[in-house]
Amino acid sequence: MTPISALAILFCIYAVSELIAQKTKAIFSTVLSIAILLLASFWSGILPRTLIDDAQITGFGNIIAGLLIVSLGTTIDFAELRRQWKVVVTALCGVCGAVAAIVLIGRPFIGSEMAIAGAPIFAGGSAATLIMTSTLKEMNLTTAATFCIVLYVTQKFIGVPIASLLLRRTARLIRDDAVLVEQYSTLQEENDAAHHGPLHLPKCCERPSMYLAKLAVVAVIAYYASKLTGGAVHYFVMCLIMGAVFFALGFLDKSILGKTQASSLITFFVTILIFSNLAQTTPEQVLSVLPALLTAAPSCCTFRSALRRLTASAARSASRPPCSFRRRSPRRSDETRRKRKRS
Repeated sequence: MTPISALAILFCIYAVSELIAQKTKAIFSTVLSIAILLLASFWSGILPRTLIDDAQITGFGNIIAGLLIVSLGTTIDFAELRRQWKVVVTALCGVCGAVAAIVLIGRPFIGSEMAIAGAPIFAGGSAATLIMTSTLKEMNLTTAATFCIVLYVTQKFIGVPIASLLLRRTARLIRDDAVLVEQYSTLQEENDAAHHGPLHLPKCCERPSMYLAKLAVVAVIAYYASKLTGGAVHYFVMCLIMGAVFFALGFLDKSILGKTQASSLITFFVTILIFSNLAQTTPEQVLSVLPALLTAAPSCCTFRSALRRLTASAARSASRPPCSFRRRSPRRSDETRRKRKRS
């Protein structure tokens, strides 16, 4: 198949999957729809198993994934982490405890190989899935790589709706607290105005091409920093670290990928790259990992949903104003707004 034809088919699969996710309100997520469509096409022979290789996504996707993970690093604000230390402690304790439980309790049921491969998927999401599948593929552990993808898809299918429900409920509680909303708005404005580190570039450099160039430069630095560790720190992990460091230094903007006007294309390449292993996956391999999946998926999704609920609650309690602030009731806040409008 010609590269442009293969790329066009993958774009269509991605577009249909996003449409399904939108129509079903994320009950069938984008990743779940992509996985189902690709597996059905490969197994039925409608599409060749070389589709992703024909589109030449594998090589380019591995390169461009670094840019995405560097951008993820810019969401780590050290000042905000210090202020929200309760959230940080809660998240770290929850993740460490859940990963330890999955590895220790899962070994007797699904084996050491599956337990160790599945634990990072729970803790890290897309980035961890990409790291684990690429590493397991290099080690010729195709069954474990298939288990990682299936667990990732199942987690999105079960865990995301539950977590969305809990987070939506917490968001309503925060929204109804007028003092908390005002405090958050003030802090956000102060943070945006004060974030100018020593490597901050002038305003004339605020262009999509410059944002892409800065992401690429930091990704190169992360690559060679990973080489200096002898591979002990994975390239993608180093991208995350360098993204946070250069954001603190002012070189990168927060959530810089959205400013490049290429975020959708980069996300497409990375998403398809995660599912590139499905081309070699057989029905027998999927069936062989189902017992391990049925054991691991409920615990992973429950742990993840509970963790998000705990972190959201911790964020709400950590963000409460000091005792010197008098909390106004919603009715009193509405009366105050009406008086201001009249005046």
